[in-house]
Amino acid sequence: IVGRPFGLATIHAFDPYGNAALDYDASIDTVMITSDGPGTVTPSRLDTDSSFIDGLCDLTRFGFVYDGPARLLTFTVLSDSGITGVSNYVEINSAKIELLELDKEQYFRGDTASVTVTITNYGSFDTRIADISLLSSQGSLAVTTYSPELPDTISGNQSRDYELTIVIPVSFDPQMTHFGAAFSASANGQQLTDTSAYLDSAQILSQQNLVYTESSLSPHAVSKGETYSFFCQVQHVGAVNVQLDTSSTMKIVSDIGDTLVTQLANPIPIPANAQPITLFFEDKQIEHDLSSGMYHVLLFLRGTQGIISYSEDISLTDSILIQTPSSIRFVEGSFTPVAAFRGMEITPELTVVNDGEAMLELDTERSLLRLTAGDDEIRFTIDKTISTEIADSTLLRFTTKTVRISFPLSTNSLTLELYGEENDHTRDILIDLGDDLIDFLQQAAVRLVSLTAHSPNIPNINVGMGFQLTAVVRNESEEELRDIVIGFASDGLSIFGDTMVLNSLGVGETDSVVLDVTAATEPNPSELFTASIASASGVLTGQDATILSPIDNTAAVNIQSGALIDLDARIDSPPAAVDGILSFGQTFHVTSEFANIGQAKVGEGEITLTLPDPAFEIDDPLFVQVSVGEKAGWTITAPRKNGQFDLIVELTQIPLDSNSRDAAEILRGADTIHIAVEEEDLKLRVYHKFLSADIVGPGEQLDLLNLSFTAIADNDQSRIRIDEITLKVLDRNGYPLNASDLFSSASLDIGFSGQYSGSMADDRIVFGIGDVIISRTDTIEGDISVRLREDVDSENFFVSIDSGGIDAIDYTFNVEGEPVVVLGKGGDPLKGGAGYGIVPAGLEASFYNYPNPFAAGDEETNIVYSLSQSTDVLIEIFTLIGEKVYSESISAGDAGARRGMNALIWDGTNSRGDVVRNGVYIAVLTLGSGEEVRTKIAVVK
Repeated sequence: IVGRPFGLATIHAFDPYGNAALDYDASIDTVMITSDGPGTVTPSRLDTDSSFIDGLCDLTRFGFVYDGPARLLTFTVLSDSGITGVSNYVEINSAKIELLELDKEQYFRGDTASVTVTITNYGSFDTRIADISLLSSQGSLAVTTYSPELPDTISGNQSRDYELTIVIPVSFDPQMTHFGAAFSASANGQQLTDTSAYLDSAQILSQQNLVYTESSLSPHAVSKGETYSFFCQVQHVGAVNVQLDTSSTMKIVSDIGDTLVTQLANPIPIPANAQPITLFFEDKQIEHDLSSGMYHVLLFLRGTQGIISYSEDISLTDSILIQTPSSIRFVEGSFTPVAAFRGMEITPELTVVNDGEAMLELDTERSLLRLTAGDDEIRFTIDKTISTEIADSTLLRFTTKTVRISFPLSTNSLTLELYGEENDHTRDILIDLGDDLIDFLQQAAVRLVSLTAHSPNIPNINVGMGFQLTAVVRNESEEELRDIVIGFASDGLSIFGDTMVLNSLGVGETDSVVLDVTAATEPNPSELFTASIASASGVLTGQDATILSPIDNTAAVNIQSGALIDLDARIDSPPAAVDGILSFGQTFHVTSEFANIGQAKVGEGEITLTLPDPAFEIDDPLFVQVSVGEKAGWTITAPRKNGQFDLIVELTQIPLDSNSRDAAEILRGADTIHIAVEEEDLKLRVYHKFLSADIVGPGEQLDLLNLSFTAIADNDQSRIRIDEITLKVLDRNGYPLNASDLFSSASLDIGFSGQYSGSMADDRIVFGIGDVIISRTDTIEGDISVRLREDVDSENFFVSIDSGGIDAIDYTFNVEGEPVVVLGKGGDPLKGGAGYGIVPAGLEASFYNYPNPFAAGDEETNIVYSLSQSTDVLIEIFTLIGEKVYSESISAGDAGARRGMNALIWDGTNSRGDVVRNGVYIAVLTLGSGEEVRTKIAVVK
């Protein structure tokens, strides 16, 4: 390896004939080595003790350095013992820079230069290139790139070109400059280096710079979504003209890396005369996804200067602002005026907000506000005295205009039309502000709201009585009113003034006037009063008010005669005492009321009873508060002595006249009841009630009759014993029926005493009692029921009771006395009865209606039927041609769908509620099991 120890050499000893010296013993003290190459060999002793013994050759090892070129060499060895020898060919390894070439003959300071360096490996070992550096006659150069990249390997006996890029330092002087190279490498573990002489040269030129003209960049602000043509100016301060081509670009970059690039629109020469030249770049749309904010601007200028390429990057001192487009919105509630009168001037104002970033500069000649209602329109232009730039929140004021008197009061709408310029682009914006932002006020309008009469009992007023009328007036315009004149009239004879005046009435206010009236002296069932507004005027406009239609301008009063009270008192029960003749200790009832003969109503009064003798007994209070139509009542017990007595009833608190609220006039304020107390016979009063059951079936139990027994006696010691009760059984024509043919059993149930069985005797059912005692204070109830025979074949029957059917005797002090007279309700003899229809057993036999025919619309018919068990029932009624006129569905267990007799009422109307026509109809009864029966119903009206 050139310049390095080659390694170890080996010396073999031979005789002159080429045979190994077997018996030669010699020492080799000094060895010299020479080569057949141009370089110098410098040996170094490694082993001085080697010798040849017994014909064998020891190895003497030594090193050397060869400083000549790499090649195949032979070496001669000379020793101080006279031993010489010549080696085989020996390979010497080395690497060398063979070539350096520049890509140009001229460079401007700051240019990038490309340099080719060729390195040759002269050995058979791989050489690994670690570093390559460039040298020049003006100093060392920094390499920016290598191709291929380092470290790199060159195979044995091969060459490789390396492309290096450098930047010509701006510190270099403009002159011819020489370039060389050096490298460091390694081969077979040994370090190699080489430094070339200057192998190529280039002329270094002074760059003639273009200078940006301050503030010439345009536009300075742009809106996203719009397309812009960017331009700026540069000046050439050098001496050599520059020709820029379209590879020149303007790069617009944000702090976060968003980038916008546009190319030079056309090639352009830049003469070296220092005059500003405008560079126009291609149109570029600003994308919406770019971030907003200030962007730096860089010029990448490319072209030629003279005969060489020109490249220069300029960072501009001016920036470009990228903004979102203006977005104008109306601020709800900011519009004024919110109300206006027609015929008056208005100056609209409103606030808009720009939600975008770009400012809109308004064109005041074209921007306007349109107010539209119906077919009418008013246009307002922008007041030029205010700011016309909309950047954030901006108040817009418009020119003053008069609203026409004829401008419609119907729904109005406002539309804002804005025209202007934003970041070098025109904009037109249409904003619908909404409907009815201005309430156009109705000026000078008044309405009579109501006319009301006032008195204690309006509308009723006594003749000659004073009362008042209140007229309510409302201002239904939007301005204050004054001098509202209200007129009054009536169709009767009452006395009053004809006009009243309201001095003022505020906007939307309601006020009233009160007119004093004296009622006519004669009754009048309906005197009608009317009120009207005669005139009024507006305070703001001075215009006569519009008199709107009144809502209610009438009031009617009823002029009546005053209340006049007439008192009446009498005995009202019992009926036998109404004539004033009473028995010893008899309890009777006195009632009293007062009548109002006048027209005016009255309130409550107090009626007081005065008893003539302390022997009269009473538990009720002697004075009672009552009203007209009500009665005061007292329950009194007569004394146990004969005599004539007077009861006095009088009005001790006079009721008030409802119209005047004063005490009513009195026609008669007291009444006297004349009574006579005498002995009286003991009587039994019986109330009866036949229980409701129009139809019955064979084997059914019929709850027949309820009886209530009360003793009419003179004193508490009186007793009455009931011995027997008899009922009569008749057919539908009034002829006797054998009771045993109808009934299988009969029973009388008297709660405290027990049950009594009845016996059938011809046309009678007889209940023997004999142990029921009734005192004066008792009321005894009894219930009679019968069960029909299973084989009964009668169609209907009638059951009656009368006074002769009840046997009762006087049993006072438990001693039998005379028979007791039996009375019914009201003191008349007892008499009553009820008729029943017997429906045959079985569904088909029992299905019929009564009455049949019947007058639909005036009466109803009963549809009856007997069910063997509870089941779903459907009843339908059809005309003879099959048209359905009625339908009723009943669920099992509900009334009409239970085991035994059932009944349904039909009123003769169809499903639409119309009364059916005369004729015959078919009724169909369908059970849940599907069984079906029919019957005919006749309608005759």
